[in-house]
Amino acid sequence: MILIYTPNSLIKDAFMNMFAQAPHVQCVQSKDELIQALPNAHVVCIDDALDVLQDILDKELDIVIFFITSSVLPITHPNVTVVRKPLSAQSLTQQILLTDRLKNTGSTLSFETPSFIFNASLKQLTDKDTGRTISLTEKETDIITYLYQHRDENTTKEQLLMNIFDYKEGVETHTVETHIYKLRKKIGANHRLFLSTEDQGYKLIL
Repeated sequence: MILIYTPNSLIKDAFMNMFAQAPHVQCVQSKDELIQALPNAHVVCIDDALDVLQDILDKELDIVIFFITSSVLPITHPNVTVVRKPLSAQSLTQQILLTDRLKNTGSTLSFETPSFIFNASLKQLTDKDTGRTISLTEKETDIITYLYQHRDENTTKEQLLMNIFDYKEGVETHTVETHIYKLRKKIGANHRLFLSTEDQGYKLIL
């Protein structure tokens, strides 16, 4: 279940519209309602309430938390993704739904290939041959996560543009190629052991 906390009724209505096609979403406006619903949640979204975030973290639950804020806060907890305002509602919705699917199927948002270990929560890729840890950006992490979720097929540039970068269909841009190029450069000489480019798109080497 996706659990959303906001004391603002207008923001609550906006969230419910965003998740209109996801029936397993519960939106609450009080802290008591939030605490009561927590045991059934895989993903929690908190609207700018630092005290509520701390209360949840103190419970040490195995959930992913999206914390939406306009403040600059030094939050480095591995289970917390900080989302800055203003934000792309569609991009946030897709990210939350993807995370919920992963948690709901028992995934820990990490996987291992013959050459690398990927951890989405930490935004890290580890080269098993050298032991080198590669820090990833949020978009690089999202790209790898999406490719893993669609590992049985080639993922097209258009799919990445719409699902990761929030572009509309038919837009001409080199955003995907640029991110893939930077990701491969960051990985280094072994990038061909992790990510391949096919005529029909991109695919992880698992």
